[in-house]
Amino acid sequence: MDFMEGQTTEKQLDWLVATLQAIHDGVLVIDKNEVVRMINPEYTKITGVAPENIVGKRLRDVRPKALLVETLKDRKERVGIYRKEGVTEYVVDMAPIILNGETVGTVSICKGEHFLRIVIKIIYY
Repeated sequence: MDFMEGQTTEKQLDWLVATLQAIHDGVLVIDKNEVVRMINPEYTKITGVAPENIVGKRLRDVRPKALLVETLKDRKERVGIYRKEGVTEYVVDMAPIILNGETVGTVSICKGEHFLRIVIKIIYY
């Protein structure tokens, strides 16, 4: 039995958004028009980009070097992409969001400094 069975679409959406907000990796989602639809608090913590500076805006207008728009266009997943914004370094995974065969957006998952420290420990110790 689906644990969300019998719940309204609104409650299901609220649950999904709350889940994305709780994730300890940064999450950024754009729609098919390249407009940023959501980021979670960890995205702001990792990148330093506040919601009011990006949500509701075209990604390429606020982050011209972002590769997420390319993922939207070519539908190719990108994994382990190193990024640096100012002095902040992080790793990004990107994937298209496909619904009924149509690309409706893309999602970016950012792994911040804590992830990089773990990788360095694994490699060097």
